[in-house]
Amino acid sequence: MKLSLMALGLLMAASFPAFAEELTMDGNFTQGGLVIGHAQPGTTIKLAGEAVKVAVDGSFVIGFGRDADALISLETATPGGAATLRTLVIEAREYDIQRIDGLPARQVTPKPEDVARIKADNYQIGEVRATLNDVLHILTGFEWPVTGPISGVLGSQRIFN
Repeated sequence: MKLSLMALGLLMAASFPAFAEELTMDGNFTQGGLVIGHAQPGTTIKLAGEAVKVAVDGSFVIGFGRDADALISLETATPGGAATLRTLVIEAREYDIQRIDGLPARQVTPKPEDVARIKADNYQIGEVRATLNDVLHILTGFEWPVTGPISGVLGSQRIFN
C-alpha cells in the first residue's frame, strides 16, 4: 500500500498528538493575568469549557479572573482532529482593597433611572463584544490613554461606605 505524503502526515498527527499540535503561551498565569498564545491555524480552544476566540493565524488571548481557580482546564482541537486537554496552574494573587467612605447615597445605591442607564450601557458593551472579528488588535500593543497618577490596578476592589 502506498501512502501519499499528506496521508502520512495525517497518520503521524493522529499517532503523535504533540507533533500534530504546536501550542505556545506566554504571559502571567495568575489571577487577573493575561496570556497571549499561538496555535496551529484552525485550532479550537476552550478555557474551562468556554470557547476562546482564535484568530485566523492561530493567535489567541486568554485572561484569568480575579478569583480564578488554582487549576483551569484548557482543551484544544486541531483541524486534523488531534485533541489535547491540559491543566493550567493559576497562582493566587493578593489585591488591594480600598474603602471609600462619605460618598453620596446615590453613588452607593443607584436610583432606578441610574440602574436603567447602567443596564443599557452594559447591553451596548455586550453588543460590541458580540461583533468581534478574528483580528486580535491586542497583539498590536497598548498606548497609555492619559498621563498622570495610576489610581488603581486591574482586579482591585473598592468598598463604598
